[in-house]
Amino acid sequence: MTRTEESILTVRALCKTFRVGGLGRNKTEIRAVDGVSFDVAAGESLGLIGESGSGKSTLGRLIAGLLQPDSGEIVFRGKPAWDGAGARTHRRVIQIVFQDSGSAFNPRLPIDRQILEPFVRHHRGVSLSEARARVARLLEVVGLTPGHGERYPHELSGGQRQRAALARALAVEPELLVLDEPVSALDVSVRAQIVQLLVELRETYGLTYLFIAHNLDVVAQLCHRVAVMYRGKIVELAEAESLYRQPTHPYSRMLLSSVLTVDGDLGHVYREAAGVRG
Repeated sequence: MTRTEESILTVRALCKTFRVGGLGRNKTEIRAVDGVSFDVAAGESLGLIGESGSGKSTLGRLIAGLLQPDSGEIVFRGKPAWDGAGARTHRRVIQIVFQDSGSAFNPRLPIDRQILEPFVRHHRGVSLSEARARVARLLEVVGLTPGHGERYPHELSGGQRQRAALARALAVEPELLVLDEPVSALDVSVRAQIVQLLVELRETYGLTYLFIAHNLDVVAQLCHRVAVMYRGKIVELAEAESLYRQPTHPYSRMLLSSVLTVDGDLGHVYREAAGVRG
């Protein structure tokens, strides 16, 4: 895939602090996101890696509008993402897919109903029969059947629920997907299928991804560039091939060295993925 040079998402000096533990003045402040800045090009997949607690998921939730920043800017196609009247539009074009597909769905509603609701909300004027046909088509696009849509979340496997979560996100025709550890809870074979599905969806719908992950192999398969996050800051951002072959920041080198290999060569992580990533 050839990326355009147009910046679809711009993040500038973004900060988010949480106060935890104790009462009143005894609370501790944790700077989860600390002055983060980056751009994402239209059609790009940007990987965000780092250890647990580095601030990756908080950053993803800020960009998806689920948390409000203390300071800084989130700009989507040249406009503030979550300020004023534009917030409703951005709620449609920026979607998030979570790691835990089980808790991401209402257990009391069948899957197709939960895909139908956001579609109808953002496509007013579409008949109910047409909306249902679109939901059935979306299920097929992600590798499910209309019969899967009639089931409740607990009746699907983890991989099937994650496919349904992707269908629900696609129902509103987004431009940017924040993917927060979407395959980390899946076994290896299902993980590979979902990663390949994500590649196909990106190509078919012209999507842009912010892909948050621990698994460095998966990031290599899917992402054009990779940002390394440590203690709330992005300490390195580079093309995927460059980062995997020759990381420059000490933390990046430590993170990559934690990947278990037979011969200690990390180059295979990128080489094996290059054909898939495109």
